Amino acid sequence: MTRCGAVQVGNFPMAANSRSKTNDDATGFVKVLAEKHTDRILGCHIIASAAGELIAEAGLAMEYKASAEDVARVCHAHPTGSFRFLFPLFPLSSLLFADGR
Repeated sequence: MTRCGAVQVGNFPMAANSRSKTNDDATGFVKVLAEKHTDRILGCHIIASAAGELIAEAGLAMEYKASAEDVARVCHAHPTGSFRFLFPLFPLSSLLFADGR
């Protein structure tokens, strides 16, 4: 078992995603766990009907020890379901929105 330091959590509700609202399927959330100092993705909780479509990206990120910033820098088309995995990564990484948030 590998130990890590402090853990940080990023959450994103399905109700905040345009595709989920358009499909009338806005119940659930995505939660990403990352190591605080390296922002390496350690785990992911996806509670939603679209979980099967999103879990592959989380699994790939964990297999290759990707950081939240690594995954957040990958193009995620809008408005698609892949945005549901992208947005919980921003508070975990050093990336900021264009307006400095």
